Amino acid sequence: MEDKKGFLVKHFQQGHFGILTPREQKVLRAHYGYGGPVLTLKEIGENIFGVTKETIRLIEKKAITKLEKYDFSRDPEFWAKIQRENEKLAKDSRSGKSAG
Repeated sequence: MEDKKGFLVKHFQQGHFGILTPREQKVLRAHYGYGGPVLTLKEIGENIFGVTKETIRLIEKKAITKLEKYDFSRDPEFWAKIQRENEKLAKDSRSGKSAG
């Protein structure tokens, strides 16, 4: 597998994080610095979720495995969701709203 950060950047940019649970998304975003500072597993566990770093490591591992194994090409619902999100972003950018 390519390096973990490169793998996640590719999936993040392509909108694939949508298949993950909110908790899995939050762990990956915090640990790899998407939208904020990079946090350690220990910091994420203690400061965000109130669990051990081992629990966060397991959540991260499960999320990465989901991204590795999911067949995005066979999921029309996923692509419909991405299309709706892209249309909303385009509409918001035309009207001057910021995403978020």
